[in-house]
Amino acid sequence: MKSNKLVNWFLAGFSLLTFLAFVGATTGTLAWYAYVTRASMAYQGVSITKTAQLQIGIRDDAVHKIVFDNDTLIANNCEPHDESNIVWAKTGADLNQKIISGYLSGTDSDSYVNQLLPVTSKVRKRDSVDALTLYEHPRNGEPEQGIAVPEKSVITIPLAFRILDNENHYTAGTKIWIGRMEAIKATTTGADDVAPAIRMFVTNPDDPTNCSLVNPSAANDGVTTVAGLLDLNNDGYFDNGLHDAYEEPKELLYGSYTGTPAYTNPALAEDSDFDGDVNSLTTAEKISGGTTFYAKHRKGVKTITNWDDLTLGEAEYYGIGTMQPVRDTSGHYGDSGRAVSVTDDTTKIAKVDLTIFLEGWDHAVINQAIGCLFNLGITFEIDRM
Repeated sequence: MKSNKLVNWFLAGFSLLTFLAFVGATTGTLAWYAYVTRASMAYQGVSITKTAQLQIGIRDDAVHKIVFDNDTLIANNCEPHDESNIVWAKTGADLNQKIISGYLSGTDSDSYVNQLLPVTSKVRKRDSVDALTLYEHPRNGEPEQGIAVPEKSVITIPLAFRILDNENHYTAGTKIWIGRMEAIKATTTGADDVAPAIRMFVTNPDDPTNCSLVNPSAANDGVTTVAGLLDLNNDGYFDNGLHDAYEEPKELLYGSYTGTPAYTNPALAEDSDFDGDVNSLTTAEKISGGTTFYAKHRKGVKTITNWDDLTLGEAEYYGIGTMQPVRDTSGHYGDSGRAVSVTDDTTKIAKVDLTIFLEGWDHAVINQAIGCLFNLGITFEIDRM
């Protein structure tokens, strides 16, 4: 008899609250690359729901961050600590907020807030099998972002899965898919939703080539352009580079690109209108106006003329439509979608690492998004016979 079981992970209150990191900062921009900002991810009400045939846990084999004693684990529907260093929820029970928060904080707290540095993946091909490297933001007057950020700048949750068959044996060779992901705005004190800028890197640590950079807000595959003109100091004009008394200033092209910019000569005789074309903004994004991606070209500054000759870098991502499995005529998933892991032949355990970050080159990361909160929901699926 065929049946399909789901494991639902809904981070019910998984929220991103952006705020100014430095008291007395002179700019209110949320831009990931502006040094005056940080993002705070607050996990609240996290729950993981399972069926009787599937268990889910948090792998704690390297850092030993879960400090709960066995009585506390049992009281929170988890199995006692064992030699596996995996904290398993009991079969059919939730891996609840207290356990997840305890892992993330390394304490017995049931409330966890982690401050993240806004980052970028820079250029990445969709089918790349390379490990994810995230880079720090460029700053005003510093076009390149070439320094890799530390692990503490992102959220990583190491999950484990195992599946019971009808005879109460753990199974090998069972694939695991992500059936649904959704990043939605919950509440906000700002005018816009930063959720579309959330990215998730999903990988199987036992097979690092099985990895995917995913945009939870995108139904289809897409790209993020990781280069462009920016207004980092929030003065309404695209930034220009350092210059001396003998040379007119030039606008700075930030990010990853190939080619050499050519500039107007002489400099502009007057300010331009607001320009969103250089960053390929949509009509709606242009209407929002006055954002880090949408500014004017300043009088007395040379601007780039050869955009068609430049190749701007892109970070390609998968949409949820590519990740999801699809039933064939017999009701099986087969090789459809992008299975994120498979239960091991020996241990009967499947591993999945989730790395969550904010991609600052996404156009959702604008001045008006300050204060946005969002929910992130994930559904893991297995195909059971």
